[in-house]
Amino acid sequence: LREDCLLIAKAQSPAPNTGALSNHRTFNRPPLHRTKFDTMAKKATNWKLWGKMMLGGGVFCVGGPAFTMWVSPTEEELFKRYNPELQARSLANREKTQAEFDQFVTKLKEYSKSDRPIWTVRDEDIERQKAAQAYEQRRKEAELKAQQAAMRRESGMSDDLD
Repeated sequence: LREDCLLIAKAQSPAPNTGALSNHRTFNRPPLHRTKFDTMAKKATNWKLWGKMMLGGGVFCVGGPAFTMWVSPTEEELFKRYNPELQARSLANREKTQAEFDQFVTKLKEYSKSDRPIWTVRDEDIERQKAAQAYEQRRKEAELKAQQAAMRRESGMSDDLD
């Protein structure tokens, strides 16, 4: 009886690994999920590689700017390379340019106190200055006309010449 059962089971089961049509259960596939037996040992840290990388990063981050500062000339060295005429002109205009720069920085600080963008505040300030100049020009013209009218009255000329 036992032999008969084995023969029947053998006849019903397909041949193992007979090509593309073989039973999928006969393949040795990895499971679709991890099991507690799948963990691998943790690799050791490569301290030599990390040390080289840190040293290289330090050289680039610190050495690059230091090399740039060492190579670039100072203001005095650049000034010495000017021809004498440019040196004299630069010295003559130095106070004027420094005063202009100080005025610019002062205005910039004043503009930055506002909550609005600096360029908007600057444009408004320029418009305000133009309006003040126009007002001052009109006031001077009116004062000049009044002075001319007073001079005409003193000399006895008529005011209808305008």
